[in-house]
Amino acid sequence: MLKLCGYWLIITSILHFIGGFVFFPEPLAEIAQAGWWNAVSPDPFNLNYEREAAFWFMMISPLLFLLGMLCCWIQEQQLVMPAFVGWILLALTIIGIVIMPVSGIWLLLAPSGIVLFVSIQNKDSNFYQSEK
Repeated sequence: MLKLCGYWLIITSILHFIGGFVFFPEPLAEIAQAGWWNAVSPDPFNLNYEREAAFWFMMISPLLFLLGMLCCWIQEQQLVMPAFVGWILLALTIIGIVIMPVSGIWLLLAPSGIVLFVSIQNKDSNFYQSEK
């Protein structure tokens, strides 16, 4: 079941990454043209919200991909995902939904629920399942 969660997160991350180029082509081009170094908001008193939004939109993609790969790996290794991962993901998702309800953050409800379900279902198991 964690593999389902993993694939969900991986697909979400890929769509998010592609979406970054669809929704933020100009700010991303500006960042590249500015030479990358300190190119998002070089002047802290004159923030560039478009570039910041583009940056964070793109930065979440590798993190979602990493979490998705971790879910797949944990199931493949027959380990137990700690419940705190699901709780933290759920808390971040709820905060995101409250702050920005019209967004794709809703897509993280299912993975948080799956991680919590699998973790609680395996609560009697050892954290690393070192005893096989």
